[in-house]
Amino acid sequence: MQAPEHPLAASRYDCVVIGAGVRLPPRSRLTFEALLHASHRGARDAAIALNTHPEDSDLAAGRWPGASAARPGRPG
Repeated sequence: MQAPEHPLAASRYDCVVIGAGVRLPPRSRLTFEALLHASHRGARDAAIALNTHPEDSDLAAGRWPGASAARPGRPG
């Protein structure tokens, strides 16, 4: 499986949030691993956070110092 590294390396990110929809289903294990490795390689300085549903992505990112908890339309 080819990891999507190039889009991450094009910008600087404080945090990469990987969703439970990719992380939890056993059939998605290889996709989760590919995203984890791509995040590590492409956004080296970014924290990696894991959410439980889309509505808590800001909270997941906010657990890591330096990661912005801002969401579109909300101040950080």
